[in-house]
Amino acid sequence: MSHYFSEDVSVPLKIEKISEVILGKMYQFEIAPGVFSSKRIDKGTRALCEMMELKENHKVLDLGCGYGVIGIVASSYVSEVHLRDINKRAVLLTKRNIKLNNIKNASVSQGNLYEELDKFNTILTNPPISSGMDVVGLMIDEAPKHLYEDGNLQLVIRKGVNIVKERLEKNFEKVNIKKKYGYHIIFAS
Repeated sequence: MSHYFSEDVSVPLKIEKISEVILGKMYQFEIAPGVFSSKRIDKGTRALCEMMELKENHKVLDLGCGYGVIGIVASSYVSEVHLRDINKRAVLLTKRNIKLNNIKNASVSQGNLYEELDKFNTILTNPPISSGMDVVGLMIDEAPKHLYEDGNLQLVIRKGVNIVKERLEKNFEKVNIKKKYGYHIIFAS
């Protein structure tokens, strides 16, 4: 059985287009089955987009980017964004969505977590909680190695906040939690 957090998905490719206003700006996204939130932008993703804290000169990673919503929105506020997903279909859609939204400061790659990636000021993610704590735990545990000295990890979750917070506290000095739309947006630095 394939999941959106798998490299390959077996469901047929049927692309649809959606439009969404996020932070006052209109975005268009091509979406398809086999990628997370394949019918509409997930409320957790929207919450992170609306709450993320970014600086103009920052280099940002959208880890587990899906079809690219978080990274594409972030690209309006930072100098450089890299989007990464293990799912080949997600990467295809992200590339198309970068072009569709005329984004010039973003790149995308297919790969497992941080494999062959450099360092960033900020890592943004709506982690695949349904993949289990092994994958999410690796996303958290490996993040400090891929952050510049004053870097931070910003993630959104709805369930398992205590387990995730505990894991973050083992890897980061400060962990702050905010809420929006019933989701927890966690800032770790």
